[in-house]
Amino acid sequence: MWRYLVRSAVGVMLAMLAMPGWCASDRGSGLAFLQALDATAISGEAVEGKYSLRHDQLVDAILAKILRVADGGASMRALVVGPRKGGNPYPGGPCTSSDGTIYIPADWVLTLAGDEAAMAALLGHEAVHVVYRHHLQSIQTATTLRRLGSRLDETVLAVAKNEGERERMTNVLGRAMRSVVVLEGQEQEYNADLFGAIWILRAGYEYDGAVRLLRNIKEKYGDLAYGDEGMLSGVEGSDHPSCTERLARLEEGRAQILKTAGSFGSGAGELEAGDHRNAVITFTSILRFFPQSAAALGNLGCAYHLRFWEESGMEGPRASLLVESCLEPELIAKVGPPRARKGGAGGDLEMLVKAQQQYESAVAACPGDLQARNNLAMAHLDAGRPRRAYEILSGLRPSDEKARLVILRNLGLVGYRARADAASLDASCRGACRSAWVEYLKAKSDPEIERVLGEWGGGGG
Repeated sequence: MWRYLVRSAVGVMLAMLAMPGWCASDRGSGLAFLQALDATAISGEAVEGKYSLRHDQLVDAILAKILRVADGGASMRALVVGPRKGGNPYPGGPCTSSDGTIYIPADWVLTLAGDEAAMAALLGHEAVHVVYRHHLQSIQTATTLRRLGSRLDETVLAVAKNEGERERMTNVLGRAMRSVVVLEGQEQEYNADLFGAIWILRAGYEYDGAVRLLRNIKEKYGDLAYGDEGMLSGVEGSDHPSCTERLARLEEGRAQILKTAGSFGSGAGELEAGDHRNAVITFTSILRFFPQSAAALGNLGCAYHLRFWEESGMEGPRASLLVESCLEPELIAKVGPPRARKGGAGGDLEMLVKAQQQYESAVAACPGDLQARNNLAMAHLDAGRPRRAYEILSGLRPSDEKARLVILRNLGLVGYRARADAASLDASCRGACRSAWVEYLKAKSDPEIERVLGEWGGGGG
């Protein structure tokens, strides 16, 4: 599964390391490297010489979208591999060759038909192998280990007290060296999964396309977990980790992307406070995942504008810049909510994201819906975005007393929660929030609010 063609060359290296005399002279290492590269080229020629190949219009279009936003700017092509010239089907999985060709089996195109995001994830995964030259890394690592083997073999012969001890030491060192090759391959797969998912997110596809792809593989081929025979204890004997482990890594990546997206409000606060240096870092980080975000691009422009003012020493009144307070909801929706683990805190966050999505749908259906806008503001507050909550609540104009008191109470809550974080809500807004509570308590008895207002203290902060 997903084995790129150079794996045949690395397999030869592993076989060499498994032999009793797994050492090689330094003079042979360069030759071994060239032989491995030749094996890669021969493997690619074998596919193109034995099987029918064709371009697919959709596959080509998806790959082009991914390459426009991928790191590295490598050029590559994708070919769909059909049956052998003679009738037998292609037995392998998706793979790449060192010349930048991606081979996708025809049955995979049929399996993923109707799920463009999953197909994009497959192409993104294979493209990462090409861009980051994983094939060359694997060959270089195996070749270096062969050179190291010659040194270790000499050391074992020098320090081993008897033949039995020499065999035991050789066995352990051989397991260790084979484990290095396998572990490197596993990390390459994890990275191809994650960066492939990030690239398709940049290209406008949903992150869950990568998740669905792995689930499809797991359903079709099983978890692909292997034992540690021939390796160090606990090291799976395959350069492809189990689907379960890969899915877990993708969830870790999703959480990091959502965390970065959640820093948007703090970045807006940095701009309001004139901290352009940290604002540049914040919005540059966000744009790594969401390069099409007009809000992040605009705020990054504001940060550079503020730096210009600071460095130019302009005198007199300066222009007023408008700062966006939050990332576009449709972009966050592409990442999707974090997968909840039973008994963990993630479930609460997932429910909050779902609540926010429903409120936003209600507002889109009826922009004047006071209830939905108030509740959406509270969802933003609970998600750690007090500035966005304040903007929504301060724009509401209730027509009855009950709704007015609810909004005053919630405005005060926004300021109270933001009281310890000046960057999340400026002092004038916090002061307005505190005044809202004062006005609220004039019209309604609320012991809990009276108590926390006393804890909040006087002034605007």
